[in-house]
Amino acid sequence: GALKRVTGISVESGKYIYIRGLSDRYSKTTLNGAEIPGLDPDKNSVQMDLFPANLIESMVVHKTFSPDLPGDFTGGIVDIVTRDFPVRFTLQFSASLGFNPNANLNKNFLSYKGGKTDWLGFDDGTRDFPSIAGQIVPKPYYGKESDQLLGDVSRAFNQTYDLDSTRSFLNQGYSFSIGNQHEVASRILGYNLALSYAKDYDYYDDGQKNFYEILGTENNELNPKKLTKDALGDEKVVWSAMFNSSLKLNNYNKLGFRFMRNQGGQSSSRYNIGSEPDESKLLEERTLGYQERSLTSFQVNGRNVFPNRNNLSVDWFSSYTVSTQSEPDFRLFFNDFEPNLEIRPNKEPKRESRYMEENNWDTKVNFTLPLMMQGRNGRFRFGGSYVTKDRVSEANMYSLYRQGNVPYTGDPDAYVSPEHFIDSLDNWNVLYYLNDKLTNQVNSYVANQEVLGSYAMFDLPLLDNLRLVAGLRYEISSQFVENYVDTIEFATQKNKYQMGDAGYKDFLPSANIIYAIMDNMNLRVSYSQTLARPVFRELAPYASWDFKGGYRKIGNPDLKRTTIDNYDLRWEYFFAPGEVISVSGFYKMFTDPIEQRDSPITNNPEITYQNIPDSKLYGVESELRKSLGFIPALENLNLGLNFTYVYSEMEEDSLFLASARKTNTDYPATREMYGQSPWIVNSFLGYQNDSAGLQANLVFNVAGPKIILITKGGLPNVYEQSYPMLDFNVSKSISDNWSVKFSVKNILNSEFRQTYSYKGQEYYFLGHFPGREYGFSLTYRIN
Repeated sequence: GALKRVTGISVESGKYIYIRGLSDRYSKTTLNGAEIPGLDPDKNSVQMDLFPANLIESMVVHKTFSPDLPGDFTGGIVDIVTRDFPVRFTLQFSASLGFNPNANLNKNFLSYKGGKTDWLGFDDGTRDFPSIAGQIVPKPYYGKESDQLLGDVSRAFNQTYDLDSTRSFLNQGYSFSIGNQHEVASRILGYNLALSYAKDYDYYDDGQKNFYEILGTENNELNPKKLTKDALGDEKVVWSAMFNSSLKLNNYNKLGFRFMRNQGGQSSSRYNIGSEPDESKLLEERTLGYQERSLTSFQVNGRNVFPNRNNLSVDWFSSYTVSTQSEPDFRLFFNDFEPNLEIRPNKEPKRESRYMEENNWDTKVNFTLPLMMQGRNGRFRFGGSYVTKDRVSEANMYSLYRQGNVPYTGDPDAYVSPEHFIDSLDNWNVLYYLNDKLTNQVNSYVANQEVLGSYAMFDLPLLDNLRLVAGLRYEISSQFVENYVDTIEFATQKNKYQMGDAGYKDFLPSANIIYAIMDNMNLRVSYSQTLARPVFRELAPYASWDFKGGYRKIGNPDLKRTTIDNYDLRWEYFFAPGEVISVSGFYKMFTDPIEQRDSPITNNPEITYQNIPDSKLYGVESELRKSLGFIPALENLNLGLNFTYVYSEMEEDSLFLASARKTNTDYPATREMYGQSPWIVNSFLGYQNDSAGLQANLVFNVAGPKIILITKGGLPNVYEQSYPMLDFNVSKSISDNWSVKFSVKNILNSEFRQTYSYKGQEYYFLGHFPGREYGFSLTYRIN
């Protein structure tokens, strides 16, 4: 919520940060300065919904690179700073309830039977594949013992394939935090403890999920390949625990320890029904999924000042983070039927287990030496960092095969009842599960990334009103991804792997000039070079199924990292505390940018990744934050408005363009960059009356349409359309310690839409109405 007010920032899906309209690839999130792994293998940024507000002290947004920051961001970097050293005893508890007419207290909420610990954000083993299936699954009809074993394996699986309609409850959230400081052996010890829990429901049954093709420019309409109605029920749990402790040894030395554990679980149930173009038969798809996420972070940090060394200061930390993402027993069931006639599975039902674990170790040390230059204060700053990431991603897939005539009446659970599975050679009308070990090895991988960084920079006062902040960062980096195809060969290759092999050595300069036109007015000019590395999933050459998008994804091991030249110009005027007006211009040149697109060599949608020709981007930002107190009747109101305009351009690959123009002669030779919104608007109107203990906010956010899928065969690209969000909240103190809050989200009930556009007509790719959400919370606070 706070980040939505920052100029140039938009939030996607309630958790991914986009800065200056650039996709998540060019944004970065850190925790107390330390890099943390994202829990989505397809994203570069961290899912912000794992960090509840009561754990956070502040968030710092950097849009301009300086050498003491990591070099792999372009749009911006968001540093989440957790609560550290309380100056006095604090205690807070809050409870909230939320209601969305679509999702809450809905007796038709789509769900399926899960485990007893789903409410805690993790599976209790209900969704685990049976241990008997861990052995080599025999082929059918290789003898009585083999068939009996295959039948035992098949019958051991969870037999739920169908969806249920249940009654959902209200969204709910709880948080507790406490902090204080004490004197221990003449030293000050401070601590913060924070806990939070939230459970939310999302549901829609008015969605569309469609696929189209283009038959030629002479046709005035796109040709439908598959049109379906889409319904989805999501039940999500997130809880967090944090403990921070700081020991102030003296005025010159401080040590700290931080621990955070975040856990999330999301059960997803999806039902699609539709038809192929001739409508001769109907198609049904059922999807049963569960995603479990966790992030555990340990960090030790310190600050030391040496007064006998010209007040040289050292701040350092070492952070170890483990993140996991598990999707146990992801189930897909497909069938088709002719109206009033036969119903039958039209593909093998599938079930898949996926597990990913990533370990991050980030160590940084920064030295700061104060300088005096012609009576003006400056500083020299230098330091180094070492960041290593290790990931293991494993997949295990089973397909359900049918031999002979096994009846299917439209009930998936009855179809997989125990009596239908193979038991002997005498029964030829049977079902059985098979597991392709080679496929699992191909779709499992390990990965490693190492980045060794060092930097030096000056902050020099050239004149009373002119400063130069400049320096150089040097990074040695390497990435390594390997499939499980041959474990012996893999072990040999890993042992040979050394830091820097087949890697990059990057010099990243930065220069920033600040001219103080007046005491409260500045002009800033800067240049920097940054980069963007591919994520492991983009490098791993295996295929996985995106059930929300309805397509496969496959990586590209030949991707190169992207380098970016950044130019920035900013004018800012702070005309009162908390009030500012500013205008910024920026220009960026991308070398070897990475995009995801629909592979041109496959018939069905298959997303892959590739480096595209060099691209450019430029834009302007403007911001106004102003109290309206100069009008007596509006003395308690404050206004915030910011607008970002971005223009990007890249040239299509010549081979891709030639292929597209075979069916669409009007296919453009240039377009905007993938994921780039052309404009962003963030605004808010706030009311604060301290004497009455009343506070209210009206917040509006919207970003322009952006490409989310590069298509093939001349088909227009898929755009995510503008999704305007208008939110309102009001809070009131009812005593010295108690307060209440009421909120409404998505007042406009905006529609989420991803669409094709062709000859002035819009076609749905995905679309639904998320609905409004009403919230009420009660808070007890001691400060």
